Amino acid sequence: MNRVACLARVGFTELAVTWQHGRVAAVLPLLHRDPFDRMLVAQAQTEELVLLTRDATVRRYDIATMPA
Repeated sequence: MNRVACLARVGFTELAVTWQHGRVAAVLPLLHRDPFDRMLVAQAQTEELVLLTRDATVRRYDIATMPA
């Protein structure tokens, strides 16, 4: 079984980047300078998701996180 099939089997799904995610990322406080990490934060906020991370700067945002 390939990786995508394994992830789907346990309930993971893809999350596309939307205009709303971009709008939220654009107004985030500049705690983190990496645009990809800022997009992950925006997605977590918009979709009310828990972000798995070991990045201490990402954890400073108003989102739920879980240590990686």
